[in-house]
This record gives sequence, C-alpha cells and structure tokens, in this order.
Amino acid sequence: MSLSRTGRAILVSVLVVASSSIALPSASAHASLVSSSPSDGEVLDEPPRSLSLTFTDDLMDTAPALVLLDGEGSVVAKPEPTVEGDTLLAAGPSDLLPGDYTIGYRVVSADGHPVDGEIDFTIEGEPAAATTAPESATPSSDATAGASPDAATGADVGGDEADGDAIDGTSDDSSVGPWAFGAAVAATVAVLAAAAIWLTRRRRRDTTPPTYPSSGDSA
Repeated sequence: MSLSRTGRAILVSVLVVASSSIALPSASAHASLVSSSPSDGEVLDEPPRSLSLTFTDDLMDTAPALVLLDGEGSVVAKPEPTVEGDTLLAAGPSDLLPGDYTIGYRVVSADGHPVDGEIDFTIEGEPAAATTAPESATPSSDATAGASPDAATGADVGGDEADGDAIDGTSDDSSVGPWAFGAAVAATVAVLAAAAIWLTRRRRRDTTPPTYPSSGDSA
C-alpha cells in the first residue's frame, strides 16, 4: 500500500537525517526551496537525467543528502549531490520504471540552518514487455490446416463413392425387381392359359360320339 504524503515526509526526514554525518546548528533565518527539476507533481515521459534543487540562499557544502523513494515508500536510489551556490545537483537514475516517486532532500543554508523537504513526481509509460517464450516444435496451425482438407476430401470422396454404390444398388434393385416380378406373373398366366385351352379341347374330343358309316353307304 502506498504511503501517505505525511508518512513519506516523516520517512524522508528520517532518511536524510540519517544520511547526514554531522550535527547542524540552528539559526533564526534559513533558505527555502524555490524551484526544482523535476518539479513537485510533474509527470515525465522518461526517468529524469538529472536532479536540480534551487533555494533562496546559498547552500553550505556540508553533508547534503538526497534519497529517492518509490510509491510504496521503498528506497530505490541515494544520488550523490553536489552544491553549486544556491543549487543542489545530482545525476538522475536511468533505470527507473514507470510509477510514482519522491525525492527527499536535506541541505544547510549559508546561515547554518538545515532545510529538508520532499518533491513528488511521476514517470509515465508502458512497463517493459515480457520476454517472448521460444516457439515449441509443435506443427504450426498452417501445416495442420494444409493437410486437413486433403484428408477430409479423401474421406468425403470415399464416403461419396460408397454412398453412390449403395444408392445405385438400391436403384437397380428397385427398377429390376418389379419388372422381373411382372414377367414371372405373365409367364405363369400364359402357361395356365395354355394348359386350360389344351384341357378344354381334349374334353371335347372325349365327349364327342364317334361317327359310323350308314348301311346305305356301305352298300
């Protein structure tokens, strides 16, 4: 969970004081921060190349301290500052990721008064892309797709031929069957009719009385 601004301020004060190596005297007047780069609340597209803090009075080159914290309050860098008149300078870390950051500072003004504070800024941008895993030796979908149509076509052709044979066989049976049955019936009827005619004629011959010649004819 991110620290509140008050919590970060307390943490920054503790860290910068711990970074100082000497005790500092108090004074009635002291310098104050007038500008900085990055400025408080600034949104950057990339990590700052340098850190610059300018004050109202010249600074003493007496144990100046800088500390950089991330949005969770963890220390990510402790730049080594240098004093040039009223300005505190330091190189900016180049490996900062997108996110919220706080610069904590502690300096000593020319009158010997310690001054500390904090500056918040944000780095925008996309996180680093994850490394792409190497491709496996599994056949590509294109190769599989290229082989599939032929296999499917062969199966379809075989199925179609089998279906065609089955359909043709059914068609032949259905077309030949009735004709064969009709021919058989017709042949049977013809045989029965011939037999009936033959029997009828025979009966007629058997029932007709024989014809004998008359006496007159014999004389």
